[in-house]
Amino acid sequence: MQNKSEQALYRWGGIAALVAAGVFLFTLLYVFGFLFSLGLTEEMLDNPATLLPWVAIHVGAYTGLYWIFLLSVVALLPVPLALYEWLKSYHPTLVRIAGAAGMIGVALGVLGPLVNAGVTPILAQAYVNSTEPADPATLRVLSLIVGEMGLLLRLSSDLFLGIWLGLNGLVIIKNATLFSRWLGWYGVGLALFILVVFVGKPLNVLDLEPALGLLLAIAYGWLGFGLLRASRQDRLAKPEVSAPGVDRLTRR
Repeated sequence: MQNKSEQALYRWGGIAALVAAGVFLFTLLYVFGFLFSLGLTEEMLDNPATLLPWVAIHVGAYTGLYWIFLLSVVALLPVPLALYEWLKSYHPTLVRIAGAAGMIGVALGVLGPLVNAGVTPILAQAYVNSTEPADPATLRVLSLIVGEMGLLLRLSSDLFLGIWLGLNGLVIIKNATLFSRWLGWYGVGLALFILVVFVGKPLNVLDLEPALGLLLAIAYGWLGFGLLRASRQDRLAKPEVSAPGVDRLTRR
């Protein structure tokens, strides 16, 4: 039987996952809808000479993007804990590793938007400031450095979250219901997709990061419904030992 603390953890984890999914989707709409309507383009993101003047004019809109992204990551914080509690009976070692990777992914995901939101607006204002002019070339180099730092933190976060989703996906595939097995396969496939993005994005071979945001939102929403479903169950599948060294999973 579930105790009240487990039910509360699953419930809050499920709600948090759904919030993270919703905010992730809103982030995509914010970028490709609102910011692009203000004149932002994908080419500007890699060109400080055009990005910095735009940021100087739209400081609030630009920093708003990273605060929204930060909210989506912070909302994810209870989810690795809830998923660990849900699956730890099936494969304790694998699920423990997955949980640690998930928490590292969330921590790195918090740092990335803080770097961009905190530094880039300052560089932008210095770039267009005519009363106290700074060296434009130096500011452009600093902008590139900040952009690369933010990208590295973001991709590193995605990589650890991919490890979290992939390892938990393997456990779900082996031990859960048909509905959850599809979730498990989705997690494993998404982990492989994240690896492709992690390698391809810095090399400018494949820029699939916008698609990754959508796929992550789907994964978080799916996990959210699964955790809410678990919070309403009176009994969970637990492993039973039928003989020394042999585990047998049964449904009560």
